[in-house]
Amino acid sequence: MTLFKRKSGIEPEEIVRALWHLPATDAVQPPAPGSSPAERNVGSPGQAAPAPTEDRNYLGEGYRLSGKLNFQGPARIDGRFEGEITATDRVTIGENAVVTANIKAASIIVAGKVNGEITATHRIELRPSAKVLGKVTAPKLVVHEDAMFEAHCAMQPEGSRPALPVSVT
Repeated sequence: MTLFKRKSGIEPEEIVRALWHLPATDAVQPPAPGSSPAERNVGSPGQAAPAPTEDRNYLGEGYRLSGKLNFQGPARIDGRFEGEITATDRVTIGENAVVTANIKAASIIVAGKVNGEITATHRIELRPSAKVLGKVTAPKLVVHEDAMFEAHCAMQPEGSRPALPVSVT
């Protein structure tokens, strides 16, 4: 299965390091099935501890990626991403992240910059450092003080509102 199309000079090892939050000095090994970045890096001698995160999927700061990302479980983006993100759980856009994408997930937390459509089935939260341009759709929207929010907003996902009869005379 091809995860990403190779368009730029990004080596596959760089993608694995970005997604599994590995330092550049590590030899790239396939992750153990079901292991998370935090589990994979704990207890390795001479290795810096990973950034604290409970997210199973991670795109690290300093990495740039484009394409389609499909996540099972929670995900965190701290780098630059362009394309489409779909997740079954929570997606967190970190404070230093720059994302130009359509994002669909159960819940979405934005602390960085997002340009695109953001659709959540449960909740969207815009933290104080968030800058959002585009369209936001969710049953619940939390906008913290100082968050920048220039978007079309729908408080219910499309299709959940009953169709109203319209008559033209």
